[in-house]
Amino acid sequence: MTGFSPTMATALLALFGVGMTAGTIIGGRLADRAPMKTLYVFLALLAVTLTTFLVTSHSMVLTAINVFAVGLAGFAAIPSIQARILDKAKEAPALGSASIQSTFNIANSLGAYLGGLVIAGGFGLTAPSWVGAILALVGLGFALLSGWLDRAPRSGEVVASHRAEVEQAAEAPVR
Repeated sequence: MTGFSPTMATALLALFGVGMTAGTIIGGRLADRAPMKTLYVFLALLAVTLTTFLVTSHSMVLTAINVFAVGLAGFAAIPSIQARILDKAKEAPALGSASIQSTFNIANSLGAYLGGLVIAGGFGLTAPSWVGAILALVGLGFALLSGWLDRAPRSGEVVASHRAEVEQAAEAPVR
């Protein structure tokens, strides 16, 4: 498809690794400032880079650039995911850490399985990129939902807020 020799796979994997390293560094720094925005941006970018692979896979240079970009985008999202889980698991940080690793292992095996299914289904060797892009968008959907739920008032908060308003009104002088 791209014209790479089998021995070039090592170079492409190394390039992917450089992208992963750069993504982890960039994602870690951005996650310290704005974890949810960082997560949204890089999950969307991951979907774009995986979709773009369908177009770039016919050029050796563009494929190499895209392999780097997929590594960068995918791993730039991880520090935000980890920070989010650990923040929500304050009462059980060891359990939170274990769930991060378990979830990544499940995601890796699910991605490989689904990628293999589309190849076995005759959709071609680039079809796993579509699967990856769809999974990144599903992840983005869950991230957006999670962010929205953080901003939505809880039922107890609404009741407490309403009670405070009623008490304020009752204490106000009547004119």
